Amino acid sequence: MQDEHSELLLFQDTLRIRNELPALSAGSRTLGFMLKYAGEQRPDDNCFFIQINIETVENPLVINEILYSPQPGFPEWIELLNRGQYDLNINQWKFADARDTVTISAGSPLVEPGEYYLLAKDSAVIMQYAIPAERCFIVPGFPTLNNDGDDLKLLGLSGRLIDRVTYSSSWMEDGYEDFTLLQYKLPLQTGFITVDIFDLLGRRVRRLADYVPVGQQGSLLWDGKDGNGKVCRMGMYVVLTQVFGSGSKLYKQFKNTVVLVKK
Repeated sequence: MQDEHSELLLFQDTLRIRNELPALSAGSRTLGFMLKYAGEQRPDDNCFFIQINIETVENPLVINEILYSPQPGFPEWIELLNRGQYDLNINQWKFADARDTVTISAGSPLVEPGEYYLLAKDSAVIMQYAIPAERCFIVPGFPTLNNDGDDLKLLGLSGRLIDRVTYSSSWMEDGYEDFTLLQYKLPLQTGFITVDIFDLLGRRVRRLADYVPVGQQGSLLWDGKDGNGKVCRMGMYVVLTQVFGSGSKLYKQFKNTVVLVKK
């Protein structure tokens, strides 16, 4: 952006310039200003830079899942989901529990739309759950999650509350079930569903339902096995549910995640 003015500026006088910036995406931005005039002998001291933080108007990033009571030898983690339609720069965003607040990343990480990411203290989570490294934020100061309950917050660049989850020990969702119960509630009174399970590389490992007639709500059971009856590797899996209405027309589809943990 360049804006030129040709007004006469007297010695020790002040000139106020106003300009409007185009819409900028959320994140940290640096604005630079330069003063130029004929006969300038030291142009290097005519520059000024300022950093501004632009918050997202919406709250597209949410705390999607929590593992606060893991099996011995496995780290605690929380899962984030970008529900928005665009990449989200979470540079200097923070995660907090009832006692501590930590910075998620000091770099310029982009969280892609529709994707899931883990926050954890120990990088072992990458191998233990077969998760791509770029989908994990390893936070050295990641707070210890209380088993009897905690208050978790996701804070934006300027400290604005993005999402908040308060849990108690009654949740008891520790990932150690021998099966996963996938519950659904459809936007139609009756319809058909197809449910596929994919690994994080996009490979389908199991089709749980193939154009099955269903009512408005119900549940499906996944025993952690692939289409050949073999137990899948530990890790995160994506469950894609497609809802069909009359005439075999795709009405809507949903994407969720489950984490498979072996005892």
